[in-house]
Amino acid sequence: MLENLESINWEDTISCSISERMPDLIKELTSKDRMVRQDAMWDLYDSIIDQDETRLELATYVAPFLFELILSDNIKDRQELIKLLVCLAIPNDYIKEFLGVGFTIDKFKSVLQDAENKMSDDKRKLYKQRGGGLKTSLACYGMIAKEAGKFLQLTEDKDKLTRRAAIYALAWFPDLADKSAPMVNALLPSLKSEYNIANALLAVGMLSKEASEDTELGVMDHYLGHSSDLVRLSAATVLFQHQYSERTLKILIEGLKGGSFLLEPDFFYYDGDFTDYIIQVLSSNSRYEVKIMMALCEALLETPKDDILGIIRAIIAILKKIRTTPITETSREDLTSVEVWALENILDLLRKDEEEVYYSYHRKLSEAGIYSTEAELKSYLGR
Repeated sequence: MLENLESINWEDTISCSISERMPDLIKELTSKDRMVRQDAMWDLYDSIIDQDETRLELATYVAPFLFELILSDNIKDRQELIKLLVCLAIPNDYIKEFLGVGFTIDKFKSVLQDAENKMSDDKRKLYKQRGGGLKTSLACYGMIAKEAGKFLQLTEDKDKLTRRAAIYALAWFPDLADKSAPMVNALLPSLKSEYNIANALLAVGMLSKEASEDTELGVMDHYLGHSSDLVRLSAATVLFQHQYSERTLKILIEGLKGGSFLLEPDFFYYDGDFTDYIIQVLSSNSRYEVKIMMALCEALLETPKDDILGIIRAIIAILKKIRTTPITETSREDLTSVEVWALENILDLLRKDEEEVYYSYHRKLSEAGIYSTEAELKSYLGR
C-alpha cells in the first residue's frame, strides 16, 4: 500500500504550506492512533480543501492514494476519507445547493457561475489569480468522478460507517445512477440503523432524478410510518420532491418545529442539521408554493413560540424565492394575499417579542428583502 508515495516530489507538486509534509500526512491516515489520524485529516481539510489553487493538485496527486486507502479493510475512519473525496469533487460552500434538488454537472456549472458573477471585481480577480474558477472546479470534480465507481464496492462493506459514507458519496455522481440507484434501493430492506436507512433514502432520492429508468419510490411510503423521526422525514423529503401531498408536507412541517433537528456527526447531509434540508426542499417547490406557504402560516399560529423558529425560516426562504424584486422595493398592493398573510404573521411575532425575534432574524429578513423591525413592517402593511 502507498508504494508510490515517495516517488512524487511533493514540494514541487502541491503549492501549500504543508506540501513537504504530505507523504507523512497520508501515512498518518493509516495510523492505529485515532488522534494521529484526526490531526492528519484536519491538516488536509484546513490547509488544502478550501483553497482553490491547491484543490486541483490535491485531486490529481493525493486522491489516488485516498481511493487506495478507502478500499483497505485495515484502515480506520474510512468514512472521513470518503467525505474528503466528495469535498474535493464539490466544494463545501456549494454542496448544500443541491441536496433538495439533486446534482448534475449543468446545475454545478450554473451554481459556480452564479457565485462568480456575485463577486466584486477585485475578489473575482484574486479568485482567478489563486487558481479558482469554473474550469478548475469542474476539473476537480472530473478527477474524482473518474474513480467514483469504487464507491460501489463499498456499499456492502463490513464497516457500517464506511457503507453509509459510500452510499452518501454515490449521490453526487449521477453518471453512475443507473447502477447506484437500484443498488441502494435494493439494500434498503436490510438496513437496521435509522441513520443508515435515512442516508440511503436520501441518496436514492437524489439519484432517482438522473437514472435513465424510473427508480421505484413506492417503498418510501412504507417509511413514512416508521418509528424514527429521521426516517419519516427522509422519506417525506424524497417523496415531496417528486410529488406534492398533504401527508408528506405535514411530516416536513412537523420536522421544522423546534428550530433545529440535530443529528449525529456521521450523518453527512447538512452536517447533521436536517432543518436546513427541509427548508430547501419546501422552498424549491415553486409549483405548490402557495399551498406550502398557507400550511406554514397555519402551523405558525398553532405552534408554541419556542418551537416556531424553523417554520419562520421556511417562510422567509419561500418569500425570498417568490419575489425577483425585494418586498422592500415592492408596493403593498402588488403582493399576493398569501404573502400579506405571511408578513402579518411575522409582524405579530415581532410585536409579541421583538427583542428575541429581532436578534435571531433581523439579518435573514433583511437579506430576503423583507422589513425586519416591527415599526417598518407595520408601516408597510398599513397596520
